[in-house]
Amino acid sequence: MNYLIDTLIYAGAFIALLFVLVVIHECGHYFVARYFGVHCPRFSFGMGPVIYKRVDKHGTEFALSAFPLGGYVSMIQKKCLN
Repeated sequence: MNYLIDTLIYAGAFIALLFVLVVIHECGHYFVARYFGVHCPRFSFGMGPVIYKRVDKHGTEFALSAFPLGGYVSMIQKKCLN
C-alpha cells in the first residue's frame, strides 16, 4: 500500500513541476513578444478543455486548461517593420 501512495505522490510532484516549468517557459515567450510590440491574443497553460480564463487590459486571454502537459502563446504582429 505504501508503494501506491509513494507513486501517487511522485506522479503529483512531477505534474506540478512540469506545470511550473511550462509556465516559466511560456512567460518567457509572452514577455519577449510584448517587449517587441507583438500582440498576444491568447496565453494558455495546459492543453485540452479550458477550466478558467480571464482577459487583461491589453486584450490577452489567459487560459488554464485541463491537462498541464504544455502550453502556448498565440501571437499577432501589430506593425510592419519596414
